[in-house]
Amino acid sequence: MKIEKKDITDKQMSSMHIAYRQFAEKLNEAGYTLNTAIERKLLKIDIPFTENNVKEIFGYAVLKSLFPDKFEDDHKPRHPRLSTTETQLAFEVLNNAMAHKFGVSIPFPAKEDKDAT
Repeated sequence: MKIEKKDITDKQMSSMHIAYRQFAEKLNEAGYTLNTAIERKLLKIDIPFTENNVKEIFGYAVLKSLFPDKFEDDHKPRHPRLSTTETQLAFEVLNNAMAHKFGVSIPFPAKEDKDAT
C-alpha cells in the first residue's frame, strides 16, 4: 500500500525556516563558525538518499553538463523537456556514474502501474 505524499504546508515551511535560523543563532552563540566545523569535520552528517536529493545533486549535474542550453542562467533548475534520445543518454551517463562511484546501477525504469498493487 502506498502512502500518499502531501506537499509541505505553509506553516511547516515557516517552521523549518525558523528552525534553520534558530540553529544558526545557537551555533554562532556556541562559538562555532563554518571554518571551525570544516576543520573539526563536524559537517559530516549521515543523511539518507531521497528521490529529491538524488535529482538535485546528481540528476541536475548530469543534465546541466550534457544539455547546458536547456537551462536558463541564474534560475532554479527545472527538469528540462528532453527528447527520447537525450533522455536515454542522460540516464546512461547517470547510471554509469552511479555504478562507478557507488557500485549501484539499474535498468531503465518503467513507470509503475498504480493498479498493479
